[in-house]
Formats: sequence, C-alpha cells, structure tokens
Amino acid sequence: MPPNKYQGDEMPKPIPSAQPKAAQESVESLETLDPASFNAAYEVLRRNAELLRDQEELDIDRLVPLVEQSMQAYRICRSRLDAVRLALESRLGPDEGAVVAEPSD
Repeated sequence: MPPNKYQGDEMPKPIPSAQPKAAQESVESLETLDPASFNAAYEVLRRNAELLRDQEELDIDRLVPLVEQSMQAYRICRSRLDAVRLALESRLGPDEGAVVAEPSD
C-alpha cells in the first residue's frame, strides 16, 4: 500500500466551483429568506437576475433552486407591496391611495 501523502490534519484543498460566488450564496440561502423582509427578498431578486444575466454558461444543476428561490422572493415582495397598498387605501381612501409613478430624469 502506498504511503499516505497527507500528514496529520493536512487535507487536500477543495476544488473551487466554476459557479460564481454570488450564485452559490444565492442558492445556499434558499432556506433563510425572511418572509417579513421586503428588502431582503428584493435583494435576492436583484442578485438572481444579475447572476442569470451575467452568466456565460448556464449551470443547469443550479437553475431549478435559483428559480424556486426567486419565486419565493417574488411572492414575499408581492405580498408586502399588496399589504402596503391596502394600508394606504384604508387610510387615504381608494382613490387617494393610488400612487402614479412619474418618470424621473
């Protein structure tokens, strides 16, 4: 049997993933998305869109988890926006609560 080339606690270094770090973090944090945080969910959507846009080669193995996470984040954002709209309508009335976004220069 050949001698062990690793001494003591020394272990081989892991091979770095070809996937960008943002993609790894994005998919790995799927379980930790706070359903009450619009900002966190919006950041996930922004980061995932950027990741998909910037990839030269799509990583099929991470696509489904990435899409699932994005859908979860979208539902959180949509729910929070709906809650804010309803709160504004209840305080201001349905016509006054409507916000029309003006294009900014």
